[in-house]
Amino acid sequence: MAPAERGHLARDLKEGTQAAHAAAESVPFVTDFLHGRITQDVYRVMVCMLYYVYEELELQLRRAAASDNPVVVPLHFPLELERLPSLAQDLSFYYGSNWKEVMPSKTPATAAYVARLEHIGSTHPSLLVAHAYTRYLGDLSGGQILKRHAIRAMNLAHGLGTAFYDFKRIESSHKAFKDGYRRALDAAMVDSAETKLMVEEANVAFELNMALFQDLDELRGHPLSGSHLAKSTYQDEEAGAIFRSDQFIAG
Repeated sequence: MAPAERGHLARDLKEGTQAAHAAAESVPFVTDFLHGRITQDVYRVMVCMLYYVYEELELQLRRAAASDNPVVVPLHFPLELERLPSLAQDLSFYYGSNWKEVMPSKTPATAAYVARLEHIGSTHPSLLVAHAYTRYLGDLSGGQILKRHAIRAMNLAHGLGTAFYDFKRIESSHKAFKDGYRRALDAAMVDSAETKLMVEEANVAFELNMALFQDLDELRGHPLSGSHLAKSTYQDEEAGAIFRSDQFIAG
């Protein structure tokens, strides 16, 4: 392995996923969400799909950290970031105490997402960082915007059903935590070849999240092909804010 070239991973991830951001901004599910066109029937399915994704992501991150993976360990914050307990709380709200028995199974895109996480965890666990970066930093940023829209659109008293977006164990501000996370990215022990793979995997993460949204669009009766998605020029200012590299949100 070439000598580690620390200092630019956060920047490289941001700059290397710009094309994916442009595509993500045009996902109808998100733009409709931001305009208040979201129902509990669809939203709760999204929560189910995110449960499956985070179940696998957090399992693989814990395994990599337990194995002392030198890239994952400094970027593993289970206390502050893990979403599975919050997602379970939301699923109990939407489906009742027997939610595990009645929740829908994985959509094709969700199954592919979970399979990718399992594959990466087994073959190249350092790349899990690209998925953690894409998901968690988005949840901390654009996710907070989506939380407000969800509460308003679905008239959720006291914000019930949106625990997924709450990071109560982060003692600092979200911005301060994200800044610290980016510093940890820049201090990661990765060389130029590993950085390239990390950026490529972050783009895969974007694609997987967009596919998950497309499945939800199909459930809503708004199917959109991948080629159409990539070529769309629709821009939404608030959606654009959500999908920048430190703000991407899939839930």
